[in-house]
Amino acid sequence: SLSRLVSQSRSGFVFTIRSAHAVSSSAATVKPEELENPNFFQKISLRFKGVPLKGEAQRPKCMFDDLDKEFFPPQPLPEMPKDFKEHPDRDLVNYPYPARPMYAPKTRLFMLPNSWFTPFQNVTGTSGPYLFFGGLASFLINKEMWVFEEQGHMLCGWILFYLILSKSIGYKTDKWLYGEY
Repeated sequence: SLSRLVSQSRSGFVFTIRSAHAVSSSAATVKPEELENPNFFQKISLRFKGVPLKGEAQRPKCMFDDLDKEFFPPQPLPEMPKDFKEHPDRDLVNYPYPARPMYAPKTRLFMLPNSWFTPFQNVTGTSGPYLFFGGLASFLINKEMWVFEEQGHMLCGWILFYLILSKSIGYKTDKWLYGEY
């Protein structure tokens, strides 16, 4: 009955509240690593922490181990031979082959080149370039010079998908491609 929750005084109601935190605090003192037979959710928690289960010799291999790593090749890429011509009329003096850079240029916001931001840096400070590009985008959208179509919002999803893939498997892909080169 509910009468056990009500105080005996007639002046007002006082309810005693039992929370789930009081019950779970005693169970939280046992670490999942110390359990002999962890349940399904504790196993998932241990996997994300990288802790081996009982009977496993080494920690599990995680797909996020190489997250945000950058591949640096052990030796530089070979350069184009100086005497290579794809056609006898090719002018190598005025139009030489472009040299491939060893490393990708520095970027901001994951995809915009740093060279777009540096001219603003001295005049407007650190946040100036971001405000300029944000204001320019707002202006173009407001004046309908840059019009979004019905599926234009999916561009944000595709950019996010690219960023997740490049940060998660980009290192492994670069390493594999360099081995195949």
